[in-house]
Amino acid sequence: MMINWQFIIRSCPTRSVFMSKAKPVTITVKKYSVDFKWDKLTLPDGSKATGYEIKINDNIIKLKSNKYKFSNAPIGDDYTVQIRAIYGNTYGEWSEIQSFAVADVTAPKMGKLNVRQISADSFQLSFAPATDNNAIKEYAIKVNGKIVAATSDTTYTYQTSTPGSKLNFEVIAIDAANLSSKPAKASCKVTDMIEPETVANIRTEGEATEKSTVLTWTAPPDNVKTTSYIIEVDGKIYKSSKNTLKLKNLSVGEHTVIVTALDKAGNKSAPSAEFTFHAKDVTAPKLGKLAIQQQSAAEVKLAVLNGSTDIAKYDFYLDGKLIGSSDDGVFIYQNDQLPASLNFSVIAVDEAGNSSKTVKSKFKVQDMTNPAQVTGLRIDGTPNGKSTTISWNSASDNVKTTVYIVTVNGKTYKSAKTSLTIKNLAAGDYTVTVKAYDKAGNYSTSSEALEFQITAAAPQPPSPPKPQPGKYNEITIGGIDSNKYEDIYEDPQYHTPPASAKFGVINGTAGNDKIIFSVNQSRSIDGLVLGSGDDQIIFNDSSSNRYECLANFGGNGKIELGDGNNYIFIGNNSYIVDFASLTSGNGNNTIEITNGGLNAAYSGSIVLGSGDDTINISGNGELEMNGGTLNLGSGNNKIIASGKHGEIDNVSSLICGDGNDVIELSDGFELELELFSSWGEAGEFITGGGNDTVKIGKGSEVALCGNLDFGNGNDKLTVDGTLILSYFYGLKPDILNLEEISGSGTVAFRCNDTAELNLSLLERFRKAGLKIVNLQNDSDGFASPEEELSDNKLSSAPWAKVDSDGEIDEHELWLCGQECANNSLYGFADPVDYVKFTKNSQLKDMSFDVDGSTENCVTIELLNAQGSVIRTYNDFYCEYDISDLKNNSTYYLKVSCASNAYANVAIYID
Repeated sequence: MMINWQFIIRSCPTRSVFMSKAKPVTITVKKYSVDFKWDKLTLPDGSKATGYEIKINDNIIKLKSNKYKFSNAPIGDDYTVQIRAIYGNTYGEWSEIQSFAVADVTAPKMGKLNVRQISADSFQLSFAPATDNNAIKEYAIKVNGKIVAATSDTTYTYQTSTPGSKLNFEVIAIDAANLSSKPAKASCKVTDMIEPETVANIRTEGEATEKSTVLTWTAPPDNVKTTSYIIEVDGKIYKSSKNTLKLKNLSVGEHTVIVTALDKAGNKSAPSAEFTFHAKDVTAPKLGKLAIQQQSAAEVKLAVLNGSTDIAKYDFYLDGKLIGSSDDGVFIYQNDQLPASLNFSVIAVDEAGNSSKTVKSKFKVQDMTNPAQVTGLRIDGTPNGKSTTISWNSASDNVKTTVYIVTVNGKTYKSAKTSLTIKNLAAGDYTVTVKAYDKAGNYSTSSEALEFQITAAAPQPPSPPKPQPGKYNEITIGGIDSNKYEDIYEDPQYHTPPASAKFGVINGTAGNDKIIFSVNQSRSIDGLVLGSGDDQIIFNDSSSNRYECLANFGGNGKIELGDGNNYIFIGNNSYIVDFASLTSGNGNNTIEITNGGLNAAYSGSIVLGSGDDTINISGNGELEMNGGTLNLGSGNNKIIASGKHGEIDNVSSLICGDGNDVIELSDGFELELELFSSWGEAGEFITGGGNDTVKIGKGSEVALCGNLDFGNGNDKLTVDGTLILSYFYGLKPDILNLEEISGSGTVAFRCNDTAELNLSLLERFRKAGLKIVNLQNDSDGFASPEEELSDNKLSSAPWAKVDSDGEIDEHELWLCGQECANNSLYGFADPVDYVKFTKNSQLKDMSFDVDGSTENCVTIELLNAQGSVIRTYNDFYCEYDISDLKNNSTYYLKVSCASNAYANVAIYID
């Protein structure tokens, strides 16, 4: 700023001096510096001024020149200045007072501006006081370029209802001169701090079930947008980005839901009000097997084994028609006229009304009615040592009496007729009784005793010679292709074979007959009757998979061989099936089975006469008695059997008469004796008098459900394999009249109540060096400890049993913990089992049926192909979804049992 003044310097009044006219004076103000300049003054006499005085606001400064610079002048608008000349010692008058101002031209300086958000709509600004040479009047606040306020404080709170996403703040300092500073700037990214509103209208979509329930709710309003939800179901936390949530595998019953909404900034709403829903039970119950037991001739007991526990009722059906219901899985069916077979089924219905799959079971009704007592026992003609005929009246039966057992002085004979001729009786007194047997093995009470006497007879001339061995009357029997026969005519209920494959009774001659059946062909035969002589029946090796001779296809199904050294050979892939009986007269008979089979009809029988009889079975050969009797008669009889897959199965009675008998099993052969009845004594294996030997070789197995009576003589039992004693159906296995026990094998027993055990017998086995084990459960099958323990490692895990539908309907495991085994009689531990399966697109669900001795004693883990655990199951009353498992991949199930418990576990994958 520049200010110019003109003023006149007058002479000092103290001295009368004539002064020249004053000239203009220039005053220049530049920022904070003021320059004063005036014309030089002279007196009229020409004398020049020797100096000057300048007075600024009463401050006098002496000068020599006509100019003065006032530096760093303070700011002010009330400055005055006067000047006077000095002439030697004389002063002129002061000039008129002149005013000037020094203006503020320096703007303030702002410090750093800090901004922070303190609430959803409030922002706090703070800054240091501005610096200035003058006082700060105020601070101007700008938001997004607009002035919103002015303040004298160094803090300011800005509030707005619409903060947006970002705010740009500026603060400008203004001093007393209204000079403005450069703005201090700061930006603030706005944080959303407003909570969404509370979730409302929680509900389920459709029906809520334990398998699948869909929850939904109304999305609550938010100032920005609700982005996710936290759902608490019975205390368990779920998350969802939508206003819906699908729940799976819930427990049946009430469930409580609370939903909290979240926005993008993480603001949470208040928790919703509790919503309660009921998950309905929609899981069909599981059923175990349907066990059927005939109680009497007119009563059958049905019982459902294992299965689910929450069953409300069981509906039982016969041929698809409802016959009754029960709440405990047991039902008694009564019918005074039971048919030959019964087709039962059962469906379980649980408390929620869910129905299980139908479990079916076909039952073959047993004839349980005993024949009437034999009457009219008599001697035809005069008894004599050469030939004595005993006759009696036919015993009545509800079906038909099929055989009579005649006991003469303790020795038994069999006759299918109402008479018996006994030859070569020694002189002496005889007592005879007769029992009648029907096809089912039911027998009458003994007849009243008949006594007779044989007197010594005069010597008889020698008998005429028999035909020479090696000369045979050969008969060849044809048929049709075996494969065609099996495909079309195997079941006589539906198709009758053509004439080329259907034969009546084939009769032999009184000589040596040799019946040869053509290879790779099958046929049905009503019966086979050969007379006396050394007869042979030959079924040579066959290359076809199935070579059948059905011996009970509408005919009597009997194979009758007369006296003589008879021979039956059954080669590879050859089978005699469904014969009702095979009998022979006296002689040394041989039955040889090599990789073929001799299969009796239900309760069929083999009865051989006196002589040294031999049954030789090798390879995969099998002798299936189907609940029938095997009677070798008197003589030095032998049963020699070897082969890992060979077996003698379902023998109800095994009788070896007097003589030195040998039964020898080797190379894994199995003999199963379900001794429920036999000729003379119920449930017995009788070897008769003589020095008898039974050898159970390594890997072989004998399963015994009755008594083994060695009779008189020095008898020996050697067990290098496994002997299993099964305490079922009220039978208590025992071994009688045995002098010697040896071997290095195993004696195993299955028993529900150890009080039934013959402990003295087990102790005798133990002292003989045999291992004693308790197989712990009451399964119908037989398994050695080695078999039970074969699946206790991942590397030896068996494949799960797959049914015809490609599903795993029921794979059963048995487990026993170490502590439980230690506390049981002769128990062995099997605490872990493995099983493997291949996942395919058909398999969707997996469930388990656990029958444990204590609660929660079983843990099941799902492992991948590398053996790593990927899931653990502890709830065994629900289905688990496995549809997410990778198809065509192998998985393992590891089933573990607690140390103090045992359990049966069934696995279902469908």
